[in-house]
Parts: sequence; C-alpha cells; structure tokens
Amino acid sequence: MPLVDQSPKYSYSGYELDDIERDQEPYFLAADVLERFFDGRDVLKPQPDWLEGQFHFEASAQELQYLVEESLRADGEEDAKVRFAANSASDIAWYLRTENATKEITRDRPIFVSLYEIDETVRIDGEARIIQALATDPSAKLPVVFVFNKIKEIALDQLVSAQYPVTIRGVRDAYVEKNLMLTPVPEWDLGEHHLQAKLIELDELFELPREEDFEPEYWQKLLDSARQYSVPDTSFLIAIMPNASRDEPEDEENQQNSDYSLDFSPSINKQVAAWDNPRSEEAFPYVKPGSGDNDEYDDRGKRDDDQTEKESFFGDGLILNRPDLVAALCYISFVSIARS
Repeated sequence: MPLVDQSPKYSYSGYELDDIERDQEPYFLAADVLERFFDGRDVLKPQPDWLEGQFHFEASAQELQYLVEESLRADGEEDAKVRFAANSASDIAWYLRTENATKEITRDRPIFVSLYEIDETVRIDGEARIIQALATDPSAKLPVVFVFNKIKEIALDQLVSAQYPVTIRGVRDAYVEKNLMLTPVPEWDLGEHHLQAKLIELDELFELPREEDFEPEYWQKLLDSARQYSVPDTSFLIAIMPNASRDEPEDEENQQNSDYSLDFSPSINKQVAAWDNPRSEEAFPYVKPGSGDNDEYDDRGKRDDDQTEKESFFGDGLILNRPDLVAALCYISFVSIARS
C-alpha cells in the first residue's frame, strides 16, 4: 500500500549541513532548506539551542529579502507564500510583541524562518534587522534558525483561515477538533505572546479564586501585584490538555456551549508540537508562580507556599499558570467598571 505522506504520523527525514550540495555557492541557501521540507519532508538537524547562541547556519540577508520580494511578485500580496512576519495581530504573524514592551531582548537572537507544511507558507521575522544589515553591508550574513512546522502546526493568522477566532476558546477548539496547534512563541518571559485574552473569557473558562478564598494579607499582596502588572511585559501561560474532548450534548442548540472533559486514555492520533523548545521543564511555571517545582499540596488542596486551590489551575480542558493573579486582575477590573 502507498504511504500517505500527508498523514501526521508519516515520518520525517532528517539531514545535516554536510548533506547539502552547495555547488559554487559560498554559503548555504535558505531556499534549499525550504525546498527540501516542502517537497520531501526533510528536516535540517540537529535542532540548535538558540538560547545558547546556536543556529542552523548564517544565511545571506540579501537572499532572505529576495525570497520575500520574489514571492510577492509571483503570487501577489494576498497569496504570497513567503512573507516577513509582523508582530501585530492585524498582520501575518506567528507570535506577537506589544510595541511598548519595556523588557528589551538583549540576546543576539537568530532570525527565525518558520515553515508551515499545512499550506507551504513561510514567515521570516527580523525584517528590521535584515534591512539594517543590508544597509551596512550588501553581502551581510545573519544567523538563522529554521522552525519546521508539521502538517498540524499553524501560525496565528492561520487560525482565522481555519475558521477559528483568535481567542483562548478558538485555540483550544482548533486543537481538540482538528489537532491544530500554534507555533510556540520564542520568548514569552519577555512579553512575546500568541494573543491578548479578555479577562471575562478567563473568568468564564476557569473557576478563579475569589477574595474570600485568601487570607487578607495574601489577598492584599495579590492586589498590589495586579496593580503593578505590566501587560506588555508579562505573558500568562495556558496549556491545553493533550486529551481534552468536548462533552457533546444531545441537543444541537447547546453544542457550542458544551463543556470539555479529560480523556486519559492513550491517543495515537494526536500530533505533538514539533518545535524543540530549548528551555528545561523548570522554566515553565505551570503550577507554582515563578517556579517549576513540583511541590506537594496539603490536605485542603492548597500549596505550602500560597493559598490557591489546585482546582483553580484547571479550566475547560486547560491549565492556567497564575489563577491567583488573574483573579486579582479581574477584581480590580470589575471593581473599576462597577465604580464608573
């Protein structure tokens, strides 16, 4: 029987730089990497640890710009396959960064070239760096990391193309219903994010704790943190349960409002996110604020070092890393609305 090469379970081939034939070219071509991925599901390995300054290779800044310009000429602005990735929600993007973010990215970060198998499109970030490099030296080369998004991995703007809203529910439903996953953002700890969620949606999705659930002193600390909260600089983390499934009601009228439950049975059809994030597990504070430690809960279901009920971390097929801070933000916001 023939291999179904568009199946999420179809294996991907790997190759290294030494396998690329450069002919007379003095440097490796990004175009060769794109062609091998889209034509043969070939992935350039190993995956570099870009947080430690690693990258796949130094690409010609001129070639990166040419790839975008040539695609615009050949396909038109609406259908261009290769684009510079913007960082605003109204443009082609796979992660966002608020313009007034105060935490600067001081790390000498590589240019990310994000490839999407689902529609054979490419998003290249760092447009300003490329233009600046070319202004200084027309033959400039820049470190590049390729992000190989397999058949079920999408960019933020592709969520809309798949008929899902850019909301927490939209991201969750896309994964549960079609196994679609967003490309992880590079540095969420510096304010880069997928979307800006509304507090009302968080309040609806999670059983957030209330003022009476905390000791007065602890609640006051949360309110102080909420008042100092910087929207551009801080991203909350929400994990989608790998086996979350919708509890379908019998009547069609209530299907859109049905809840999600967790199915802990093994699933062989779920594709796992392909991008190897170089951070360790301890870098993801899904449970304890500011840490990845797996501390124990006491008999009341509360942590030894805070007063948050463990049930507050879980929503409809979701996990929220800071329900206590979100609860304080909701309190401040709702009180402000009530007073106005």
